[in-house]
Amino acid sequence: MLSTNEKALDTSHVLLDANASSWTEAIREACAILERCGDVKAGYADDVIERERSYPTGLPSVPYGVAIPHALVFDNVNSPHIGAMRLTNPVAFRQCGSNGDEMVDVSFLFVLALNDAQAQLSTLQRLMSVFSNQETLQALMHAGSNEEFVQEFNQGALVC
Repeated sequence: MLSTNEKALDTSHVLLDANASSWTEAIREACAILERCGDVKAGYADDVIERERSYPTGLPSVPYGVAIPHALVFDNVNSPHIGAMRLTNPVAFRQCGSNGDEMVDVSFLFVLALNDAQAQLSTLQRLMSVFSNQETLQALMHAGSNEEFVQEFNQGALVC
């Protein structure tokens, strides 16, 4: 999905400066991007929330927390894409790899809608590298348009 021959993200799959009062609301809003584009079926957000409850995806990236929610099952995925959302105010997500007690204030959600386990694993690995780059996260936070956000994200994805 994130090969050097294709874009990792496109402008129709980005929502900037969204508001959410909880992690579940943030996931639903981010999944709505994918649903509007026809990439997932209506039940996808429920699948993602169910997985997030058991296996949290909050990453304590510096300088902004990131979450990479995704589903365990691929039944509700029509075509593989990533939906990206930048939050106006961070939302608390449980930290990935913790026992559920540690929280991360998340400013970015990147919801994966993939229909292949191997592609999901390689995409997650690639994204972890992108989100460890402070300059990329700063550029994403300060992007003034979907086009600028996508350009910075795709440039960061190609560098990894």
